[in-house]
Amino acid sequence: MPKPISTDTASFQKIREKGCLYVDKTAYFHRLLTGADDCFFLARPRRFGKSLMISTFKAIFEGRRELFEDLAIAKTDWQWEKYPVMHFDLSKAASAVSAAEFSKRFPGVVESAIKQAGGEYVAEKDFAENFGRAIDGLSARNQGRGCVILIDEYDDPVAKLLDKAGEAEKVREMLSGFYGQLKPRTGDIRFLMITGVSKFTKMSVFSALSNLVDLSFEDDC
Repeated sequence: MPKPISTDTASFQKIREKGCLYVDKTAYFHRLLTGADDCFFLARPRRFGKSLMISTFKAIFEGRRELFEDLAIAKTDWQWEKYPVMHFDLSKAASAVSAAEFSKRFPGVVESAIKQAGGEYVAEKDFAENFGRAIDGLSARNQGRGCVILIDEYDDPVAKLLDKAGEAEKVREMLSGFYGQLKPRTGDIRFLMITGVSKFTKMSVFSALSNLVDLSFEDDC
């Protein structure tokens, strides 16, 4: 009997638990995870499976081996160690209305991701500083093995406001401060994946990352 196809979720966990069809790319993911690089940026069209990929990496780094039975990575030497994972979905903060609306939504997205990873969020500090503190704290708590950062739809908050140049620029400035927390902390990051639709080199919206991520992500992954 053929497996059902999920059309309403990009959650790897839900797809596996419901017994839905899953095209196994975990052999490629294992190659990527055991390679020399730790930071990656992926720009692909919408509906390309970026969010599902991010969700799959989250399950891998959370040590959820039971979700990978019969998949390629389960047959490799992957150790299934648990890491603190901060997973940010920026589409949840994007607003087509204004930068002010984004500024209301984004701190909540950051706070939720930090707390779910086991980090501390201090309300008196802004979201960028909280992000930096979380990277430091989670890495130290993990005996220096680093934390995992997954950022999906990195460009959505800017893209939603492209017809309002002034508002888009305000959002770009806020996000630059957020992403700027990554650059001085690469030693505390075990794995970083950023996905979106627009390329950094063409949008030039996040110069803080220009020396952090090699923008030539390999097409075979």
